[in-house]
Amino acid sequence: MLTLIVGRGKTGKTTRLLELVRDSTASGMASRILIVPEQLSHQTERALSALCGDSISYLAEVLSFTRLFSRVCSVSGGGARLTLDQGGRMLTARLALQSVQSRLKVFAAAAGRTEFLEKMVSMIDEFKSYGVTPDQLRAAAEATESYFSQKLSELSWILGAYDTVTAQGAGDPRDRLTRLKRMLLEGDYAQGRQFFVDGFTDFTAQELGVLDALLRRSGHLTVTLPVDPDNRRDPLFAPGEETAARLIQMAAAAGVSVEMEQAAFQRQLPLALTYLEKQLFV
Repeated sequence: MLTLIVGRGKTGKTTRLLELVRDSTASGMASRILIVPEQLSHQTERALSALCGDSISYLAEVLSFTRLFSRVCSVSGGGARLTLDQGGRMLTARLALQSVQSRLKVFAAAAGRTEFLEKMVSMIDEFKSYGVTPDQLRAAAEATESYFSQKLSELSWILGAYDTVTAQGAGDPRDRLTRLKRMLLEGDYAQGRQFFVDGFTDFTAQELGVLDALLRRSGHLTVTLPVDPDNRRDPLFAPGEETAARLIQMAAAAGVSVEMEQAAFQRQLPLALTYLEKQLFV
């Protein structure tokens, strides 16, 4: 089941999620995994222990997406593969550019400059974060014309060459979550585990891919999202609304049922702060 815990800020979404972790310990499932942003991991571990007691560490583990990748690698293998640092990524981008340089027109003059390599690596980051592939860039190029079509074609060649180089040697760190999704779908790590996700307003395409794999292989996913069901038009909560809709679509495609729970304010907030939050984007 996909469980969405939604509500405005300070409504107790995290506390409710931790309560569900505590209550799930009676289910007999092997373990519970909490996925949070890296900067919230220590805070979440303390809150979990305070609510559930120190023994909860035997039954639940707090991880970020990156640490989940390392954990799955430790079980399924693949963690020993070398990963490029920033300097290695620059050199790999240069090698990829050299392999397609004779075909370049738009980027021909800039291809040898260090500044262009830095921009190229940054663009590759964006492509990988949003799940853009060389095939998608080629398809976009075919759907456009003139200069923009040529530019998209050249980007597809460069990204394809970069992926080819990294596939033959050290991997790109931005491919970790793509590899994590594949390992989750092909392995049995997620089976028998229950997953909880907290602290995110939205997710990248790669992170959504991981959540999709967890839904398909585990079937037990709980996510907190900043959404105000009583005020659907508030732009402050638009990212949360869009993310909730996307997760519901993923659950339907995976054949997983959906339950939505609205968190309620646990304590009275200062009136001035409540007014500011509700009127900020009006």
